[in-house]
Amino acid sequence: SRVLLTIDINSQIPIYFERSKYRAILIGKNSDLLEVKFLKNRVNLFDNDRLITSGDGGVLPRGLVVGKYQEDINRKSEKIKILPTRDWDNFNYLNVILYNNEKTILK
Repeated sequence: SRVLLTIDINSQIPIYFERSKYRAILIGKNSDLLEVKFLKNRVNLFDNDRLITSGDGGVLPRGLVVGKYQEDINRKSEKIKILPTRDWDNFNYLNVILYNNEKTILK
């Protein structure tokens, strides 16, 4: 099996912002925060808006919450930074998702 954390530099997840419905790619930076790429210019993002997997590309199912946008993190940043849903330094269990386009099985 292969496990790729959302914060890993090789992680690229198609997402959308829950309230505004903007689509983008969430990438890992090997740090505590994630970064948004390929977001349209001049968007209006909402504080505490959740980022949800879009299901595009067929690797992950639609509807998994992977992060949260917070204005206080982004005030002085040119790039859009995202707080991951999970604190990967302090967690007790891991769900493995066996996914294909026809059905999803949680183990």
